[in-house]
Amino acid sequence: MKRFPGDIYRSLEAGEALIVGTAQRAAAVRSAYGEAQIAAGAGVWETPQVTTFQQWANSALVTAAQCGPQQVVRVLSGREEWALCRSIAAELVPSHEYLTQRALAAQLRSALRLVDEWQIDPARIRSSTAPEAQLLSTAMVSFEQRCVALGARPSRQLWATLAVASPPLIPTTLILPTAQRRVLERLGAKIVDPPVALGQAQFLACQSVETECSAIATWCKTRLQQQPRSRLLLIAPDLASRRAELERSLSQTLEPSRWLGQDDGSRAYAVEGGRPLADFALVRHALTTLALLTRPLPFADVSSWLQAAFHHMPGDEHRATLDSWLRRQGRLELGAPSLLACLARAPTVLTISANAMADQLTRALGKLSSGKRSTREWAQSFSGALEASGWPGERVLSSVEQQTRRRWNELLVEFASVASSLGAMQAVQAADCIGELAADVRFDAASADVPIVVTDSFEPPVVRYDAIWVMGLDSGNWPPPPSPHVLVPTRLQIEAGIPTASAAGQRALAERAMQDWRASTDWLVGSAPLTRDDAEMQPSVLVSGWTKLPDLIAEQDLATQMRGAPAFNYLDDSYGSAWPSAEPVRRGVAVFDLQTRCPFKAYAELRLTADPLELPEPGIDARKRGSWLHSALEIFWQGTQTHAALLALSDEDLQERAQRAVISGLRKVEPLGDADLLARSVGRERERLVQLLLACAELDRGREPFTVVATERQFEAQIAGGRFRFKVDRIDQLAGAAAATVSDIALIDYKSGKPGGIGWLEARVREPQLLVYSLAYDQWAQEQSAATQPAGRVAALARLHLTRGVAKYLGLSGTDSALPNVTTPDVALKRSRRSTRYASLELTGETPSERWDGAVQRWHGIVTNLADDYLNGVAIVDPFNRQECQYCHLKTLCRRAELALRLDADDDSDDDDSEDNDS
Repeated sequence: MKRFPGDIYRSLEAGEALIVGTAQRAAAVRSAYGEAQIAAGAGVWETPQVTTFQQWANSALVTAAQCGPQQVVRVLSGREEWALCRSIAAELVPSHEYLTQRALAAQLRSALRLVDEWQIDPARIRSSTAPEAQLLSTAMVSFEQRCVALGARPSRQLWATLAVASPPLIPTTLILPTAQRRVLERLGAKIVDPPVALGQAQFLACQSVETECSAIATWCKTRLQQQPRSRLLLIAPDLASRRAELERSLSQTLEPSRWLGQDDGSRAYAVEGGRPLADFALVRHALTTLALLTRPLPFADVSSWLQAAFHHMPGDEHRATLDSWLRRQGRLELGAPSLLACLARAPTVLTISANAMADQLTRALGKLSSGKRSTREWAQSFSGALEASGWPGERVLSSVEQQTRRRWNELLVEFASVASSLGAMQAVQAADCIGELAADVRFDAASADVPIVVTDSFEPPVVRYDAIWVMGLDSGNWPPPPSPHVLVPTRLQIEAGIPTASAAGQRALAERAMQDWRASTDWLVGSAPLTRDDAEMQPSVLVSGWTKLPDLIAEQDLATQMRGAPAFNYLDDSYGSAWPSAEPVRRGVAVFDLQTRCPFKAYAELRLTADPLELPEPGIDARKRGSWLHSALEIFWQGTQTHAALLALSDEDLQERAQRAVISGLRKVEPLGDADLLARSVGRERERLVQLLLACAELDRGREPFTVVATERQFEAQIAGGRFRFKVDRIDQLAGAAAATVSDIALIDYKSGKPGGIGWLEARVREPQLLVYSLAYDQWAQEQSAATQPAGRVAALARLHLTRGVAKYLGLSGTDSALPNVTTPDVALKRSRRSTRYASLELTGETPSERWDGAVQRWHGIVTNLADDYLNGVAIVDPFNRQECQYCHLKTLCRRAELALRLDADDDSDDDDSEDNDS
């Protein structure tokens, strides 16, 4: 189709300039002109002069300065104006309100431009009593003084001096500020009338924003399949809020294969206006690197920085391993110095990776100057620091990334050019400043010609499109609500004729835009969502006369297509690889705990190492605290050993022994981490552990006589053909009323968490750690008996919970008096009122001792079956109850929700971990 009105095309061929509303619209017009030249058979042609008024005026001022006499006042660059407004905002807002400073700087820039371009009298702003106007008035005075000191003026204040040989063309419907319009009128600009609006206009009501975006994507695909050379324009007045949804729908519908591979940033469509340069991954990594070198960052930012693809070394997997280790170091914030200190403490397995990262950081820090420096000096330092840090990495950059890097280098030059406007600053201030500048610059990499353009501009399209779709035409969004500038009195804006300041002006803009759209295509489509953010909406009254578009059947999104399109052949994949019989089984008792909670979880975590990423927590790592507690208890009982010795200790002696045990235990588990960071935490933890040891001693003083025969005792056991290793925290020889026989022993496991349920009274046991220890001990005892060295009989299994200064036993035994709060299985079953989907443990025997021995044998059988399942690779998705899935990190991997697995209604009762025998 012919994309240009004849008079515009002829004027561009003649070398005349055309003024359009935005730089993106100018690029579209130049592209259309090139298409027309190619269609006419031209091989080479002059680039047409299509610009915004700002670009055209700046070019004219530069030409006048070069050809005419030397100007006393130079043109203030856009970056210098940005820098001046930033400095003014910093003076008007306290330094701790950093975000407010950034917001105010942006508002000041737009307000100063608004006042000049719409020729609002500054005296009327000064006379206003509104605090916003007073703030603006103060800023205007400061801005004027700084411009005088620099000997420069914004170009808009020099437009009155413009003189050109050939006046430009402007479309009739282009809305220009007063100052621009008067300049063009004085120069005799040519007005170009738009073509008559003859195209049809249709409207489609959609259920939601999501379905609207899907319908648009389907329409684009259908249109391009029917007419591959079509040019389509998509207009979204609310593009900022729906951009992510629209881009997702367009990308999945038009280029679904891109979602299955690496995204190089190119698209089958273009979004006018680009994105902030700071949003591009390459630049974001550079900015984070500079921030890390100048100040501490939240760990989440450091983690993202480590996992980015723009490092030289170490490699991706090594950085991921470093990240996993750093998560356990308790650092909520990290700067380059503290990160270097952490890397210096890295374990041997990470030494090479840590040293490589440390070398790069050290070189980068060496490139940064100290003290206050100008932006020119900081630009050089930043460039050197980034290179020393390994940015942008060793892999070959894509075309988009190469263009982004070039734009970043240009940004450094622009940053250096504002040295006189910003003055000297510290490194951290300079890093923040260049980050703000990168966020202010909008960038879009050049790409191949695309058939679809997305915009939020209401400016006249100028060229014609095969079809235009305008979305978001609901009553709350179209016409747009008034949006007067917050710093300029609204009354002054309305009097100046700023259309966006009033409802009437916005309606006029909307009606004019709709006329332009109808004049720029033969097929105009509008749409609106009927619900937005859970609120019901109505189509705008401005589209009430449009004909209804037949319903479009939107394509399913990519994920739905992948799930629903093929005919699946279901495969029972409940088994993984069997454990190699020649190798000892790693992780010991964790195998049994995870296997009973969910076999798939056990296989994923223990065989596939699908561990969750930890989050840094302040203070001492929980594992270190647990190790310290175990070591202190081990030392305490090695020195005390018997119940009689415990009773013989005076309170002062007991206090002293507990303190010595805690201090000695600390030496066994050091280092806990950063000594300076954890100094206070270590002191608090030391006091806490002393109180726990005293509580434990007080509890054990009330027991029947006993002797601690072993602490931290290691056992090896053959279970279902696999070789396991375990460590039992404590073994007590029972005596007196606590023992049915002289050989009765109790296996005790320390727990630092709060007491919960036992979980051994059902066919599917929970927390089987002590049951596993019982089996391992029984095997060892049989070996001792065969060697004529009689060993004890397991008469009690108990967890000793030590938390919040309280000690409490929880477990089962063959007699009621073996340990405090520990009773027999048959008594515990009678007390239990819980109803679950698992059968209760069956007890056989005439006496409590016989029933206890029977329960132990049943437990040994359950433990053996769990080991057998794990060793044979049983990995069925079978969680113990709903609670297991609630916070599980493997939901995506196991796909339990997709497979629609259901648990019995009785699962709800399983969520309650309380046991009656815990009372």
